[in-house]
Amino acid sequence: MYGTVYSIYAIANCGDMTGLDECTSKTGLESLYQEYANYSALFNENNCLHLSGKVEVLVDQENQDIMLPLKRLVSKLTLKIDKSKLDSDVSMSIHTVRIYNSNTKVHYFQDSKAESDNTYYYFRLLRYTTSDIFTTGEVFYLPENLQGDLLTTSPSEIYHRPPDGYSNICTFVEVQVIYQSSTIYNGGLCYKFFLHDGIN
Repeated sequence: MYGTVYSIYAIANCGDMTGLDECTSKTGLESLYQEYANYSALFNENNCLHLSGKVEVLVDQENQDIMLPLKRLVSKLTLKIDKSKLDSDVSMSIHTVRIYNSNTKVHYFQDSKAESDNTYYYFRLLRYTTSDIFTTGEVFYLPENLQGDLLTTSPSEIYHRPPDGYSNICTFVEVQVIYQSSTIYNGGLCYKFFLHDGIN
């Protein structure tokens, strides 16, 4: 009917979902979510990421064009390590990169965050034999995990750690490196990066 506002929902790369009971109502559609039990589950059988989008549109003419942008259910993170500031006698290599505390339940049409019962503690492990992480960077895809503004009291990046009660549900990347120096230290070092969308 002309003059009516319609809510249009779309999901891509997730197979045929039209037979689900949830697809018969707006409430049902907004309750739908994708489960990610492990890293490979982020991709479908064709190695494509899951997409979704919704738009409300006023239909007021025949043959009306409607734009419905789709977004990934996961965020893209490129991890690149800059060694240019190291002293001349220092060498550093990456032993492992791990992703911790991934959200396993991501909604298609609403914000998502990890809870105590849907957090995958040990999500991904990479062992490095190449130098890609120092040149082009290593690309990760991570499920949405919106825990809110937890850093208002920690403006400096070196203090970006989640407050009590959040350390087991906030997503972070752990980098284990082998550090060698003739004057300072020889051995392993561990860096942890808690992920956020701030500018600091």
